[in-house]
Amino acid sequence: MHHPSECRGNPYSQDTREMAVQNRLNGNDNHQNTIQLQQQHLYPHPDTVTRFTNRQQQVGHSRAYRHTGNVRSVREIQGNNLILLSLYRVALPKATHAEVNAFLYEMNSHDPHYQIYSPSQICRAEQRIHLTKKRTSTTAYQALEPRNVQWRENYWNMNYPFGIADIDPRKVIDLDEAAGSVDGANRSRGTCLIGNRAREVGPYSKSEKVTLLMAVSGDPMNPDRWFEIWNEGGTTIARFYAFMERIIGDIGQGTHGNRFCFTMDNLDSHTNGAVQALIFNAGHRIVFRAPYHPVDGAIEYIFNVVQCALCIRLRDIKTTDDYIRHLRQIITNMPAFSPFFEHVGFIY
Repeated sequence: MHHPSECRGNPYSQDTREMAVQNRLNGNDNHQNTIQLQQQHLYPHPDTVTRFTNRQQQVGHSRAYRHTGNVRSVREIQGNNLILLSLYRVALPKATHAEVNAFLYEMNSHDPHYQIYSPSQICRAEQRIHLTKKRTSTTAYQALEPRNVQWRENYWNMNYPFGIADIDPRKVIDLDEAAGSVDGANRSRGTCLIGNRAREVGPYSKSEKVTLLMAVSGDPMNPDRWFEIWNEGGTTIARFYAFMERIIGDIGQGTHGNRFCFTMDNLDSHTNGAVQALIFNAGHRIVFRAPYHPVDGAIEYIFNVVQCALCIRLRDIKTTDDYIRHLRQIITNMPAFSPFFEHVGFIY
């Protein structure tokens, strides 16, 4: 590496800069030792020291400027505007670039020199603070009601019967329903020539609804699953009661060492008195998840994996029978469900 005195663009170290500025301020520029060091190219030239001193007085530091290659720097979002951008994205992650610009303009409305940022400048600023584009989700307004917030707090932090804090996740069975159709296995994104539509032969019109009722165990050693699939009607109390009878018949009567806890949302068929009596009379437990918080249900993420697997097989799914057959294969071949329970917050 070339020495800074050779004018090759290599700056002096910050320690040298600060020492030179301090010597100038102390009036030691003409000291014999200083002159001797300059002759040996071990101390900055007086003109260089002058630049260091002027920079210290003008901008408050004597640090070296970064290399730009003599290219004019592009105006970027920095300082307070970068902080405002990050706070705005926290509050409104779905906002467009135009809305971001309007917000920043409003916050700088008293600055006569403020200029609107381009979309590329906003993108670069978001990349610098580690923001990235991704599919969005929406939290229902009802989820933030005090009653439901407290319900969720109890679910995770209180012992049975108010929560699952003292329940072994290996003895948890999570269940829920999901609905789909043949066109639900279709993909929404593709690649084609610019100006053309990405078209492919496949399901187009709405087909009949297929309902999946599924329950999974959190035991990593025995990943039991129960499911029913049908394409006529929704989940009735009679159908759900029969489904629970089947599960209880498999897990057996609840005892001190073999007592399971069912977790589910508060759908009407789930909270039915006959269904609850069936579970309690068999010696097992129920803890309902907080309303409008599907994020707490491991089964919800399992449904998402099933949907992604169906999209992979979309070219083999042309009829409702194909859809049901592949759905059965996907669920049967899933290895374990404990990672989904860990993901939502259960501790093994």
